[in-house]
Amino acid sequence: MKKLSKKARLRIKLYNLKQLRTGLNSNVNEHTSHLAMPVKISLFNNKFRGNVLSIINKMRIKNKENKSCFIDFKKVDTLMPDGTIHFFHQLDKYPNLSLSGRASNSNIVKGMLSKLGIHQRMKLPSFEYKHLYVDRWYTMSGITADFGEEFVEIQNALQEVLQDEDSEFIVSTAISEAVSNVVHHGYASNDKYKKWVLFVGISNQRCDIIISDLGQTIPKTAPKTIGEKFQEAINFKWKEKSDADRIEFAASWRQSSTNDSHRGKGFDNIIQVQEVRGDTIVHILSRKGAWSTTSGKKSYSESVDGTIVYWSIPINSSLAAIA
Repeated sequence: MKKLSKKARLRIKLYNLKQLRTGLNSNVNEHTSHLAMPVKISLFNNKFRGNVLSIINKMRIKNKENKSCFIDFKKVDTLMPDGTIHFFHQLDKYPNLSLSGRASNSNIVKGMLSKLGIHQRMKLPSFEYKHLYVDRWYTMSGITADFGEEFVEIQNALQEVLQDEDSEFIVSTAISEAVSNVVHHGYASNDKYKKWVLFVGISNQRCDIIISDLGQTIPKTAPKTIGEKFQEAINFKWKEKSDADRIEFAASWRQSSTNDSHRGKGFDNIIQVQEVRGDTIVHILSRKGAWSTTSGKKSYSESVDGTIVYWSIPINSSLAAIA
């Protein structure tokens, strides 16, 4: 047999090394899903909702399969509170899901995701960025209705921007009522995960507050028996109503109207936040429906796993410098 030259042996080694690397890469790609986030992370906006929820659903599937996900935030330039907190909440629900990822090109987005701990989950270096939107994002979570000392920082921030004890009391009461609703009605008794998440974000124009849960959703836990009672009287056929109809019904049902215990009870306190500022908007999003005090009800084709109660309170121009 003819002896191979050094050059020929080197070519063979390089070829074998290339094949080995190709095999390793294909093996990694087989077990890792590449999930690219849209430019805006939002659930209210139909343009981005489907993409965000599809990514969350794929994460859930990969978690069951014990496989990993690569989350690509490169193109993300806007983090809407509703979509971002829902995504953050889902990550908390699946702590064993193996994640890696790529950071956004936006410094503000990178700063926010680092502050939320999402960069840490994706094995990315922490990124600190001094900016109003980053500095004044607050989150806390729990499984009971007792807030404890963790709520003090949030309460102080609310007092600072609202600058009125009555307004702060109304907002704090609404937060407490929304969390209590989650604790008592949001999750099934046999659910293993029962956590709620509170978010407060303060900009120079608005104070955004969110209560998130990943439970049974309002359309499933709203006062069905009450809806059924009204079927004959007002032709309200509960079983035929959309998720948006059921959310609207739950939001409009007044606590004083019944002593029954249900998910709609206590919405008075939630809606009452409108009294804090004239342009305050209340949004409620659950499953395939949404309702707000400004645009009414809206239906979607994709389903949200849980419920988001969202207040957007305008900050007076005189408070912008403080915020």
